[in-house]
Amino acid sequence: MNVYIEERVWDHPRTTRLCSFFPKANIIPIKHYKNIFDTYQPNPGHPTWIIAYADGEIIQEAPTWYGHSSQWFFFKTSLNCLYDCAYCYLKGAFRNDFPVHFVNYDDIQDVISKKNAVLTEHGSQTPIWWYASDWSDTIGFDQFLWWTESFFPFFQTQETMMVELRTKAPSIQHLLTVSSIPCNVEIAYSLNPQVLIDRYEKGTASLHQRISNCKQLMNAWYKVGLRLMPLLPVPGYEEIYKEFMAYVAQEFSWYELFSVFFGGLLYTHEDYKRMLRKVWDVDVLHRLSRDADGMWREDRVVRERLADLVQHYFPYCQICMDEID
Repeated sequence: MNVYIEERVWDHPRTTRLCSFFPKANIIPIKHYKNIFDTYQPNPGHPTWIIAYADGEIIQEAPTWYGHSSQWFFFKTSLNCLYDCAYCYLKGAFRNDFPVHFVNYDDIQDVISKKNAVLTEHGSQTPIWWYASDWSDTIGFDQFLWWTESFFPFFQTQETMMVELRTKAPSIQHLLTVSSIPCNVEIAYSLNPQVLIDRYEKGTASLHQRISNCKQLMNAWYKVGLRLMPLLPVPGYEEIYKEFMAYVAQEFSWYELFSVFFGGLLYTHEDYKRMLRKVWDVDVLHRLSRDADGMWREDRVVRERLADLVQHYFPYCQICMDEID
């Protein structure tokens, strides 16, 4: 295993703690993580991680109609994922698959806190939503990064903030043993039929495990949401998703869930071109077309049929970054 470490975080306590998991790793000092991360790298045949310092663009405004409110932001503590979903947009967004972990959590929290304060001072009338898992599965990495240990107490100090953590992680034990659960955090599990998890979502939890994890989290008094996404345009999708929706709807009562969103595959034009260069053999990518807004999606007839299925079983479900008549 190779672990690249930026010189400026060489002695950081979180770096030392993370490296203790990999005592036999080949440790390689670097000046800046982008010297490795921003280059095309062939598969080295062994795990490769990068430990770095977050600066520059730590937060980014989320796209229109992304989530819960009219004010929403992504923030990054990691890049790339522990899992290997064949369709993942990160394959188009980044040049290689090496995970990057930023260890200066205090600086990241300071940037978020200042931005949240500015929005509040300017009279925000709705909760300000922050999305922590759109560049990486934060919960999946938590066993190595102690993310919740640092960020959950921080979230509790931010009264106007709401946070979504989206995941497909098999293990949630660290979430079930925290000393205090922030009331402004939603754990959102992405769900898909098991046959599609087996085909496209390598290394993630099974559908049964995801549903079980949701129930355990609700019993522990977490806010829990479902993300029925991405809905995939595979052959026979209507029957596959009809059976899936019926099963999921039987497992949950509507009042138990904090929110439910659905959506399909969605890429910018540039990310889509990079996806095809890197994973040209992923069949669902070839079933998309360029929409009027320049984004690549499933054909509208597919989206409408899937929307009808979802809304039949989850009538209050909201759509993510799309518009269906």
